[in-house]
Amino acid sequence: MMKEFHDNIPARDFDNFQFVNFTKIMSKNVAPIRKETEFALSALKEIPTQYKATIELNILGSRVRAPPIYDPTSSQRTVPPVPSSTYNNQTCCECGQTLQLCPICRKSIETRLKLY
Repeated sequence: MMKEFHDNIPARDFDNFQFVNFTKIMSKNVAPIRKETEFALSALKEIPTQYKATIELNILGSRVRAPPIYDPTSSQRTVPPVPSSTYNNQTCCECGQTLQLCPICRKSIETRLKLY
């Protein structure tokens, strides 16, 4: 039935209907895991053909360039200094002990308050 459906689709450059005979695979007298594996393998074998067709027909769409590589030191150069009175930065007690610079303005931490 699915073969007939596929054959009756109007002709066009590309369609993504790829059928795997599920009934044939599941009716085999083998372990269920073997049936599932064979079905998955049959379905995955169709992907390279579909991908090749989309490339050849130029219908894959535009490709996006990879984002620039993150440079951890770049944020130190681009964050403008902010007066420390502008923010009330707080951290937990454990993290506060290890911080040497404010994560927002990058100024040296001079005063530490312990909140209860």
